[in-house]
Amino acid sequence: MALTANDIDLGGMSPHFNDIYYGATTPGSAGTKLDSAALLNAVTIAGVMQTIPPTQTYKATGCNFNATNGTDLCSFAITLPTGYTRYIPTQVIVSNASHTLATAVIGLFTAASGGGTAIEASIALTNVSSTSDATNNNCLVTTVTDSTSRSWTVASYPSVFVNLVTQEGAASTGDVSLVIQLLP
Repeated sequence: MALTANDIDLGGMSPHFNDIYYGATTPGSAGTKLDSAALLNAVTIAGVMQTIPPTQTYKATGCNFNATNGTDLCSFAITLPTGYTRYIPTQVIVSNASHTLATAVIGLFTAASGGGTAIEASIALTNVSSTSDATNNNCLVTTVTDSTSRSWTVASYPSVFVNLVTQEGAASTGDVSLVIQLLP
């Protein structure tokens, strides 16, 4: 399929490309240079202009990683924009920890207190070893295991619960974010 200006909604803006090459590993080397007309009207480049479903991020602050095991740290009520009925939990982000996390483990579930279906039963937070801003290991970004093979309807699974599977063992709080991909 050849790409045209109609394949992308740029809100009335015209696309412009400078020095685009294909078949080359570095600009200007043994590749074929395209101008914008050639790119838009004559050349098919698989995957370059595909639509990526939008995402939403939910965030809870001040989660107590030293609460009693089995405690829900937070829950996220999933609300989708018009035209979307399904979602894929793709990432969990833990940040802004008040204490180095050495033993805390959380899980994502479809019901309170670790009930319902496990979206991600066990996420060890042991890599959050710094509490200083802009330093390595001051956060943990983890991909949900089934994020490439399982989606959920908001009608059947309207909330995601973050449950403390294993407490930290020392006073510690932090922020938990959930990233979901939206599907029609």
